[in-house]
Amino acid sequence: MKRRDVLTGTAIILPFISGCAEDSLGSDSQSETSDESTVNDGQSTITAEPARPNRTEVNSKGPTRGTSQVDLEIEVQETDDQVQHIAENNTVRYVAKWRRTNDGAVEGGDAPTREPVYETVPFSQWATTQSVSAAAKEAADHIEQELGIDQISSGVTRSIESGDVAAIVSVQTVVNQDGDPVSQTAISFESLVKTTPSAANVTYLLENQEYEMDVPVYASYSVIQQNNE
Repeated sequence: MKRRDVLTGTAIILPFISGCAEDSLGSDSQSETSDESTVNDGQSTITAEPARPNRTEVNSKGPTRGTSQVDLEIEVQETDDQVQHIAENNTVRYVAKWRRTNDGAVEGGDAPTREPVYETVPFSQWATTQSVSAAAKEAADHIEQELGIDQISSGVTRSIESGDVAAIVSVQTVVNQDGDPVSQTAISFESLVKTTPSAANVTYLLENQEYEMDVPVYASYSVIQQNNE
């Protein structure tokens, strides 16, 4: 059994594949209006840029459920003091965005100041997102340690047959216009699936609240072609 305790502030999800779940996971949130950058489900989400015209996915495999039966257990302790549990309605209040408060002064040369804008989401929704994110990262770390490589990406996805949220690990090969490798993964898709944990058991702790779930873990492989502009 592999058990790991994790201290977390605000998680980061990189939507490195289509079907990542930031938007759908945040659907129940309530927010104030702001023109500043936003985060999803309390996560400092790095927004996916549109696909660059000189890069095309020419092949992909997965997502496929991992087959390793390793016992992966993770305990995640929330450490961000701006993440608060609201007992009255069992929701989580968190900083969803930052709003600039002194635009006029900035134009005059002063340093910008900002204030937080808060959102709330149901505790179970928040805890699920944090748990799946932690499972994805821990699964990627496990694979890298097992195989002695450092090319494993991790994230959150809904692009599985059931449509449920799941953790995903991914590798990628980049080729030029002639199909010759520019950068190549050191692991085959079959080896990735074999080494990927089938699931991770995660316990998320926020103040006196505890949430436990078994997170399914999937593997994905893609080949990206660089085209002449």
